[in-house]
Amino acid sequence: MHCESLPHPRPRRVASLAGALVLILSGSLSAQDVEVASAPPVDHRLAALQTLAVERNPSLRALRATAEAAASRVTESGTRPDPVLMLGAMNLGLPEFDAGMPASMLPTIQLSQTFPFFGKLELQESIADAELAAAELAVSEAEWGVRAAVAVRYHAVRALGARIEVQEGTLDLLREFQTVARSLYAAGTGRQSDVLRADVEVARTDASIRRLRALRESEVAALEALLDQRNEIDPETLVLPTVPESLPPLDALMAHAVEARPLLDVRAVQVERARRQVELAERDVWPDFTVSAQLGRRGGDSPRTMGGLMIGASLPIQQGSRQEPRIAMAEAGVRGALAEEAGARVMVESELRALLAELDRAGSLLVLYRDEILPTARANVTSSLASYRVGEIDFATLVDAQLAVDRYEQDFEQLVADYGSAVERIEAAIGGPLDGPRISPAELTLPESGNDR
Repeated sequence: MHCESLPHPRPRRVASLAGALVLILSGSLSAQDVEVASAPPVDHRLAALQTLAVERNPSLRALRATAEAAASRVTESGTRPDPVLMLGAMNLGLPEFDAGMPASMLPTIQLSQTFPFFGKLELQESIADAELAAAELAVSEAEWGVRAAVAVRYHAVRALGARIEVQEGTLDLLREFQTVARSLYAAGTGRQSDVLRADVEVARTDASIRRLRALRESEVAALEALLDQRNEIDPETLVLPTVPESLPPLDALMAHAVEARPLLDVRAVQVERARRQVELAERDVWPDFTVSAQLGRRGGDSPRTMGGLMIGASLPIQQGSRQEPRIAMAEAGVRGALAEEAGARVMVESELRALLAELDRAGSLLVLYRDEILPTARANVTSSLASYRVGEIDFATLVDAQLAVDRYEQDFEQLVADYGSAVERIEAAIGGPLDGPRISPAELTLPESGNDR
């Protein structure tokens, strides 16, 4: 098990470039394929892939576009309605539409502008500002979610690769056992059932390796989907990320989340937006004003240019059926936003409790497997092999001892993945990275008490 470091270049990269060159010369490779073939290799460290996912993930790009649309609405919300220009004729004689009467005006031009009641535009703009802030915070919240999702897939791929290595090692040992069993059987001191059992276990382990490889390919595809790329992740090059040497207690993590978790900020902004909507609804009981200017040309024997100025106001006379229900709806929105804010805090705390419990479980088992279970199981295999050679134990006991080591080593690698994933999800839950020295999961030590976390 090794800590996070840059992977070494692999010969397969050179081979792929050479193959691309052959295809280029033969004309069977497109320009896009040439670009992909010549692209620099992807940095396979977890942090680098998380950064790449934040830049390229399709869901995040969609959320950023939504935030850009919200930004465009801010200026529009604080702008007065467009003026209205009207052209026409007035005081025409009917039914022949005679424009020669002294009172007739042709043409007539009228320009009107509506002025919302004092403070309405400012409130509308502040509501749009809150919507923009919420949209931007939603992007930040989703970014942490994508980072956590990448980490979970990354650890799953790496753990499957480690489990494949464990099973390949087990397969090599089983083949050695198979050779020993056949040698003893050929010498007349072994049993045919031992040879058959060895054949079965070799075939079963080989099939298990194939199954794990298929699972790894599936996890790689899911990881590449988060990165919006394909055929760029080599699972053999993924390295084990480090983890914090120790974690703060729940209270400290929750305090950090209150300060930094975008989700909690979104809920706070939504509460403020709801309160502004109440203020705006309350101002709807006051009238909006309209100013109109008119210019026309009077006909008849003494033509003359005429003008006029009018001021009007809306009449909110249906307060019981229009304005008051709007106020009640806005006040209900405030109560709902406050409830969502409180619920978000409870959810974050519950999430942190569950993740800390997962860390305690995985960390304790990691130390137990590393310091006690695996050394004992490996020693048992060595002893069992020596005993089998001299006929003190049967072949089934030897095989079971090795299969137990295989199972424990695979469990250990899965615990490493569980611990690393839980750490990344805690960082997403608090909206920020965990500070302090970092170590390999293989160097973890047991905390004095599970409640200390």
